[in-house]
Amino acid sequence: MVRIKKLMDKYLLTMRIVLFALITFYLYPITVKSQRHYQLNDTLYVWSMQGAPIYEEADNPGSKIKTYYYGEAARVVDTKIDKHKDNRYIGKDFKFSGAMVKVIMQKDTGYVYDGYLSALRPLNPRSGNRGIQLLEASFGKEPVVTEKTRTSNGQQGEKSVSEYGKNIRYVKELKGNCTVETFTLNNVRLNGAYYFMMTVYSNYFLKDADSIEEPDFTQNARGKYYFTVKSGAERKRITIQKSGNTYEVSSFECELPE
Repeated sequence: MVRIKKLMDKYLLTMRIVLFALITFYLYPITVKSQRHYQLNDTLYVWSMQGAPIYEEADNPGSKIKTYYYGEAARVVDTKIDKHKDNRYIGKDFKFSGAMVKVIMQKDTGYVYDGYLSALRPLNPRSGNRGIQLLEASFGKEPVVTEKTRTSNGQQGEKSVSEYGKNIRYVKELKGNCTVETFTLNNVRLNGAYYFMMTVYSNYFLKDADSIEEPDFTQNARGKYYFTVKSGAERKRITIQKSGNTYEVSSFECELPE
């Protein structure tokens, strides 16, 4: 009887191990796929200002077909999104985790690094604007809800909220002599939040710009990324951080007392 009990215990342990292995095997591909959030025929857009090269072969840099630039659409025709993983660094502590994804761009079919792409609709580069004016020129002016607020030290302030489609929510808060802007972005990964920030807070689209002004990465503090951008003598602080299922791009600027 003792021997039978030991055999039964061993059999049950073996079955548990096999069951765990089967669950892991079947769930792992689903987990990996969900991290990318792509489906066949999804449309992504080029957001990198340097453009997105497309290659005939995912692992062959010498197979480059051409480079597509800001706003160009890419249709996903890949069913194995994480087969060709790739990471890119911006600064020492800022990394995009991405993959070479098979897409169709105009008449070309090939592989593009998805860190250069975003599901967000591109903004209007011909508008000659930056900041919230760039969004208004791209999507039209949205209704704004405004309310009076008070800061922690009792100063009077103001908060206004507007939304641009389903994926962008804009909040502007006046706190004393400081202005805080926050863009809450749905349906993006870190790379999408980064390129959105670069597009909105740089002067890439300003026709009269005589030099490039763009946010410089300064530090990564536990997944909160800090940047600064200079415009003449003014300096604006910007952060990117994950908030639940969204990313928040926030800027903080204070007027110096006269």
